[in-house]
Amino acid sequence: MENHIYRITGSDDAILDFKVSSTNELKPYRETRELDICFKKGKEFQFFPFNEAQLSSLIDYLTAVQKYNKEFNDNSKPKVSNEDLNLK
Repeated sequence: MENHIYRITGSDDAILDFKVSSTNELKPYRETRELDICFKKGKEFQFFPFNEAQLSSLIDYLTAVQKYNKEFNDNSKPKVSNEDLNLK
């Protein structure tokens, strides 16, 4: 996981990278891992690290969005029928 980057390329060559990064805690010292999300556009970079609790919250949110979108899309009806468009 630590050498893997999940990349999404958007419009205007904007890039969203997801990767596992190393970090640490002090007292007592221990190595930890977190999710880094990096937004790149041109020469601009913005980094957003997510610790374990933040990542769990993000997953919960994305799961709820996925469920909502699926239910909405499954129940969405065409506003114009093929007959209205004279298509057969």
